[in-house]
Amino acid sequence: LMKKNNFIFSVIIFLLHLIPLLFAPIDISWYEKLSKPLFMPPLIIIFIIWCIVFMIISFLSTNIISLRNHESKRFFIILIILNYFFIQFYPYIMFSLKDIFLGFVNLLLMLLTVFMLYIVSSKINQKLSIYMIIVMLWVLFNAFLQCGLLKYN
Repeated sequence: LMKKNNFIFSVIIFLLHLIPLLFAPIDISWYEKLSKPLFMPPLIIIFIIWCIVFMIISFLSTNIISLRNHESKRFFIILIILNYFFIQFYPYIMFSLKDIFLGFVNLLLMLLTVFMLYIVSSKINQKLSIYMIIVMLWVLFNAFLQCGLLKYN
């Protein structure tokens, strides 16, 4: 029963991460007109990898939260909520406000929360925390992409 509940909770967390894609007014034509760095993957690849990252975050969150009480668990929950909000604001900042610099700042804050999540999750469960390295690398790569957008636009 616990594994089934964890799976359902993971799916809910994953779906919550998709909210801005469904409700934020996204101007893809504006994005397509931007000058991009050579190493910029196609938008569909970025979307697919973000979905994988959301699955990792959902899996990790569910498993950490379902563990017995740990002194760092409350801080982990606060960080995961903070990270969630940075993730939610990014599409709005980039595709509605069309603010590349603010998008970069948002990604840096996202990277900071991911790094902190890695540290806190490693105190709770070393094996699970390894998944945050994947998330950290992806957010870091996105920050470099954002630097490219800032440079060329």
